[in-house]
Amino acid sequence: MANKLSATCVAAAGALLISAVASASITDPYVHIRATNGSGTGTFSVLIADTTPGPNGSFSFSLGAPVDIMDGPNIIATISQLNSTVRPMFGAQPNTITLSFTFLSGSSATRFEVDTTVLTFDPILDEAARATAGITVTDSDNNGVTSTGNIGNGAHYTSRYNGVPGTTFADLLIGPVSAGNGQTMTANDRSPGTGFTPLGVDASDMSARWDFTLSADDQVGVTSSYFLVPAPGAIALLGLAGLTLGRRNRR
Repeated sequence: MANKLSATCVAAAGALLISAVASASITDPYVHIRATNGSGTGTFSVLIADTTPGPNGSFSFSLGAPVDIMDGPNIIATISQLNSTVRPMFGAQPNTITLSFTFLSGSSATRFEVDTTVLTFDPILDEAARATAGITVTDSDNNGVTSTGNIGNGAHYTSRYNGVPGTTFADLLIGPVSAGNGQTMTANDRSPGTGFTPLGVDASDMSARWDFTLSADDQVGVTSSYFLVPAPGAIALLGLAGLTLGRRNRR
């Protein structure tokens, strides 16, 4: 009976992991960037077709060369670097959205709005989440630099689930980030400080957004990661199933 139960647990665990990847999907655009300043508004989008499929259902993108965001003949901003990876849960790997970029603002203060794809998956018990975000601002014209968040109470970054705008998990990097003439300033934030925070509900999708205004002719670089995992009880079940299988194979 014990061996039959072990086999059932392992089979269920394996089916759970396989179905999690098989049922996951992402939306177009994969990344969408909107830049606005006194010279106009321009956009840049990365489509799913531009991404590179990876193992276990992942998608990734890396910008090959700098791109100017234009409004007609006007350069609104420049994208110097852009990288993103989206990966559905598989084994010990959580549902994941990572994003990093480097922008140069235009000739006047520039607002940047950056939205990731929506990663959709079958809910697995209660979910738990973790988000991190970091930003570095650099004064490029020797008159100081300031980045101001435009989300809610002044956040630069938000992570969310169950729709768009859906439910907010965490708003990060609240308040201005500034540096003096010719200087650089870095700020980091995370929620929670360690581990994962239970959501108390089933989550069926996840996405992230950056929204901030950067002073004219200055540079900003950001990194962010957002993870959703099954509740600890589900993780323990998978671990127990694997342990039981190992014991059975040694007999």
